[in-house]
Amino acid sequence: MPVAPQYPLTHRHLFEFDASVSPEIAIRRGADPARLSIWYFTGGQFLGEKLKGVLLPGGGDWAVVQNEDQLRIDVRAVLQTDDAALVYMTYRGLWRAVLPGALTRLFRDGQPYKHEDHYLRVTAGFETDAARYSWLNGIVAVGVGGYAEGGVHYSFYAAE
Repeated sequence: MPVAPQYPLTHRHLFEFDASVSPEIAIRRGADPARLSIWYFTGGQFLGEKLKGVLLPGGGDWAVVQNEDQLRIDVRAVLQTDDAALVYMTYRGLWRAVLPGALTRLFRDGQPYKHEDHYLRVTAGFETDAARYSWLNGIVAVGVGGYAEGGVHYSFYAAE
């Protein structure tokens, strides 16, 4: 028998996010392929109904590759809105191959990315001193992501 949630999750689209990344810096952690995988952001953009702008270079993803099919994402970034406000953004989550070996085929073998072969979900938080964007300080966002040539793309949603 289905159980109705006591506290259903509602959400609204926040923005689309594109980031270009530098080549991987890998620090091995035991047996291959375990490693700290660092990908610096070289630029990008975000676009939504209430905010849009650019991703400043210098942040990035300090991902922990646990095995060939799973990595933990840990990102720090600075967004600059089109009206010059700065927003610090962090997000953490999981990138898991739905089909075994999909991450290896993507990154090592260069096979094309297929969204249905991957599970990429993150939760994000924000910090800004810009009064017009102070509402960001009080939300949690959920991102659904994927690989894009030279970087990543996410659709972020404000959980309400």
